[in-house]
Amino acid sequence: MSTAGPTASRTAGPSTTSPPTARVLDVLELLAGRAAEPPRLRDLVRELGLTHATAHAIMATLCDRGWAVRDATTRTFTLGPALGVAAARSAARRSRRQTAAAAVVRAFASEFGYPAGVTERLGDELVITTFDLGVCQIADVAAGDRLPFAAPFGAAFAAWEDGEGRRAWLQRGAVTSPGLADRLDAMLTATRERGFGLERSGPATSQAARLMAALRGDPRAAAMRRTVDGLLTEITARGFETDGEGDDERRAVTSIAAPVFDAHSGQVALTVSIHPIRPMSAERADALGRRLLAATAAIGAAERTAPVPSQPA
Repeated sequence: MSTAGPTASRTAGPSTTSPPTARVLDVLELLAGRAAEPPRLRDLVRELGLTHATAHAIMATLCDRGWAVRDATTRTFTLGPALGVAAARSAARRSRRQTAAAAVVRAFASEFGYPAGVTERLGDELVITTFDLGVCQIADVAAGDRLPFAAPFGAAFAAWEDGEGRRAWLQRGAVTSPGLADRLDAMLTATRERGFGLERSGPATSQAARLMAALRGDPRAAAMRRTVDGLLTEITARGFETDGEGDDERRAVTSIAAPVFDAHSGQVALTVSIHPIRPMSAERADALGRRLLAATAAIGAAERTAPVPSQPA
């Protein structure tokens, strides 16, 4: 992800949600919001629009797994201990991962003077959770900024998606041209084979990308959103291409991003990136990328060997 992107709204696109899963999550959210006034089965049916059979099946499964508890006297439901244990374990892993990634960001920003950051994926959004300017005093992004997880943003996440995940990423970015889709898919494959993302852009390309991204986030541009998305993707895709060694090395390296994988799901949990924003040789860019990749691999290795909080008695 380049530093050329300001906060942007979520991209509209085809739904890939699972209705049965959504119903279970609706139930859990209702239980969490009604801790002071636990609901009965009939409340779930009425408030969530479920059939009695569906509500009964969901609650029977949740209670069997310990994610919900039924009070035999009042016949109400509350969240169960298994959910708390799962949340505690996940929070502990995420906290260790975030702390380690933030340390890498500080180390790279201090050693090289380049801005560096941590980006996490939340559904179809990317959130910059840590950002260190290094010696740079001005940047186009900051911690807390959000971008859509849609082409061309988040290539270092999308590169490790399966075919369906890649297609969804392209669709959310309004990529309708088969030629452009093929170019971006080839870029994702190259990123995965290399192990890290590398983006180069000239000044004009970066400025155009910033303008398109700003226009994309303007609510008044909603009517031409798909056109803007397509232009943004086309412009930014230039940053991932090599037109020849001489031309390539004249373009600034805007971003080098390496993934950190979740030890349990195997998916990319976050990326750590540095933003030199200056021309550099292919050898130098590759050396920085390999240094960053080694650091993120160490975070993943530490997570796999770290003890997991045990379930309370």
